[in-house]
Order: sequence, then structure tokens, then C-alpha cells
Amino acid sequence: MMWREKEQVLMFTFTFVIYAVCTIILFNIMYRTQPTPYMDEIFHIPQTQSYCKGNFTKWDPKITTPPGLYLSTVGVLVPLAQWLGWEVCEVYFLRLTNVFFVFGNFYLLYCLLLNLHPQISESKLLLSCLNLSIFPLTYFFVFLYYTDVGNLFFFLLMYTFHLQGQDLVAALFGVMAVFFRQTSIIWVFFMAAESSVYITMKRTKLEKKSSSLQFLKKFISTTAALPVHHKKQFVNVLIDILDTCGGYLLTAVGFIVFLYRNKGFALGDKDAHVLCFNVSQVCYFLGFVLVFCSPFLLSPGKVKKFISFCIKEWVLTAAVTAVMILVLEYLVQIHPYLLADNRHLTFYVWQRFLGRNSLLSCAFIPVYIFSGWTVLQTLQHKDSVWQLLYILCLVLSVVPQKLLEFRYFIIPYVLFRLNIQVNSYIQLFLEFSIYVFVNAFTLVLFLNKPFYWEGQSEIQRIMW
Repeated sequence: MMWREKEQVLMFTFTFVIYAVCTIILFNIMYRTQPTPYMDEIFHIPQTQSYCKGNFTKWDPKITTPPGLYLSTVGVLVPLAQWLGWEVCEVYFLRLTNVFFVFGNFYLLYCLLLNLHPQISESKLLLSCLNLSIFPLTYFFVFLYYTDVGNLFFFLLMYTFHLQGQDLVAALFGVMAVFFRQTSIIWVFFMAAESSVYITMKRTKLEKKSSSLQFLKKFISTTAALPVHHKKQFVNVLIDILDTCGGYLLTAVGFIVFLYRNKGFALGDKDAHVLCFNVSQVCYFLGFVLVFCSPFLLSPGKVKKFISFCIKEWVLTAAVTAVMILVLEYLVQIHPYLLADNRHLTFYVWQRFLGRNSLLSCAFIPVYIFSGWTVLQTLQHKDSVWQLLYILCLVLSVVPQKLLEFRYFIIPYVLFRLNIQVNSYIQLFLEFSIYVFVNAFTLVLFLNKPFYWEGQSEIQRIMW
């Protein structure tokens, strides 16, 4: 092994060990403070414990997600318990599952960043990896028994193998991601659609250097003409797509069967998890991205360019503003949980900012427009196919959600952050500082600010 490679291994190992030690220390602090199941854990933990006992027919009707978390946990813990002679299906060990998932995420994020940005220096790569590994929305749930960390793990595996051109393996991990959270099917579609479009472009020799809208128009016209004027080429394209994307197709078929048999998207508690048309979620996602990705999206130069863009394209700016006013005034879907459950940070964000009154709600529109503009500017290095598919899948993943829940933004945010270019160490250090501050705030709030509901003896804590 050359010295440079040894240096990279040492740097990675050192960073990972520091990260792992800090995570385990925080995990034990969290467990000592909250050793009993909390919030959704009151459903997840008893369900897994039933599986540990070999009872796979019992199902809590309040659980909305598939049993991927429980099956993967039992698949590891039960053999371990038999080997060690320990009782490991207790709260501590069940939560520990997510610690191992996040360690896997650390390595996968490193591999993905190396693949997507081969020109980046090792120190920038590791700092990017570390930052994404402590992204507050996922890092908080490392310490509880929730589905988010495991879902991200299998999404990252799917994306890793997709980028390596091993789409069959990627599809298998896509199935696992869907078994954690149903919305992962949208990102399975992203991988399948990207592969299918690239195959079609290769066969038809279609260039992807044009703007997104021009490319979309040209791609549709070219594809529509294939079965009419180029039947042999059309058949060859279909064969190539089926050969590459067969695993994704089987996953889609299986998911359609699930929807038919289940009579809905959510497994349980269907009345509280009805799909809807909530366009305002896109606005909230743009605000969310601007906060957590501000070192890359926000600068005096970008603000100046944005103002120039708005002046030059004033008609478009006015039209987008009008649409957003319409959306935020008349098309916002408000879930009862958002108004009633003061254990979630979104309750306070809604009460004090987003839902306080119409004037304050619409006051954020310039922020949303700027965020949308700067996100598109930041993704200019990606081709038209990627940009269009990302926007489509982002809309498909957040718009049907009635509940404002920041955890729904994890996958689209991580995918966006993985694909942006890092220009300086200052950006990375600022990002690190933001993540550390938010993590410290949410963990201290959870640990040190408990409260009680009137008439109840159970302790309550504020979390994401």
C-alpha cells in the first residue's frame, strides 16, 4: 500500500473512531435519561419483542410502516442472544441497532462522496462525511428505536450500487428501504428512471447538454417517435431497460400489489395517514434546505445575483410569488397532530412562525423563492436528467404528506447534499457548526427540559 493510501486509511479511521466514541457516549447518556420506550417506541419496541419471541402474526394496528426495522433487528439480535446467552431484546439493545446503522451510514457516505466528487481532497471528503453523519434529523434518532436511520442506510446502499452500475443489487436494497418506509419507493423510481433515460439517450444518441425544459421536450418527442419510425431500435431500448431495470420493475410490481392488498399507503392508523395534495410542503422543504445547507446556498454574491435575476425576470418572479401566496393561503393542509402534540418541534415552528397568521406565513415567500433559485443554481453541474428527476421525486415524496414532519425531508435533503460541490473549508466548518449547535440544542432540550401533561403522570420530552 502506497503512503498516500495509508494516510487516507489512517485519517478515515481516526475520524470514524472519534465519531463512534462520541456517539456511544451520547447514546448511553440518552438511555440513562430515558430508559423506557418513548413516543413511537411504545409501538416499535413491543412489536420487535413479539418477533423476538417468535410471534410473527401479532401486529399493532397503530404501526404505519412495514416491519423492516423489526425483521433486521431480530435477524441480528436473536442469533446473538442464542450465542451469548443474553437477553438482548430489551430497550437498550434494540436502540443500539440504530448505532450500528449510523456507523454503516458513515462508511457509505464516505464511499458515495468519493464516487461523486473524486477530485475533492481527502480532508474535505472526510469533513463532508462527518457533517452528513451528524445531520441533526438523522443523528437524533440514532438514540431511539425509530425507522429513519435504517431507512437511510438502505437508501445509501441502493444509491451506492446504482452509481456503480449494479442495478439489480441496488434494487434489492431498494426493497429493504421500502420495508423500512413506504416512501422509499419514490427513490427506487428515481434510480430506475435515471437508468432508463440514460439507456434511451445512449441508444438514440440524444445529447443532455441543453437546458432541463429543452431536454425534456426533445426527449419526449424522440421517445414518442421510436415505436412509430424506429421499431427495431425501440425493441432494443426496451430489452436494455428491462435487462438493467428488471429488479426495480419487480419492486414496483410488488409495491402495487401491496397497495392493492393493503387498500392504502399506510399499514396501520390509516385514518390519520391519508394521502393528500399539500403543495405547501415544497415551500417548507425549501426553507428547511436553506437553513441546514446555508453555508453552500447563502452568500452576499448569491443574494446580489438573485436580486438581479428577480429584476430581469420580474414577470416570472411575480407569477411564482402569486402561486405561493395562493398555496399558502388556500391550499395548506393542516394535520390535527401538528396542532395538538406539543412534544414535537414542528408544533412550535407552526405555532410561532408558519401558522401564526397569514401575513407572517406569506412573509417567508421571498425566502422560499430564493432557496428554490439557489438550489437550482447549486445543481447546475448536474445534467438535465438528474435535475428533472430530483425535482419530480422531491415533489412526489413531500406533497402527498398532510403532516408537517421534518423527518420526511431526510432522503431528499441527503441526496441533494451529497451532490453539491464543496468549494472551501469555511463552508464545511460552518456546516459542522450549524449541525453541532442544532444537535446540542435538541439533545439538551430532550434531556433537560421534561414536562408533564395535565392529569398524566408520564414524563414528556420535546423532540423532532
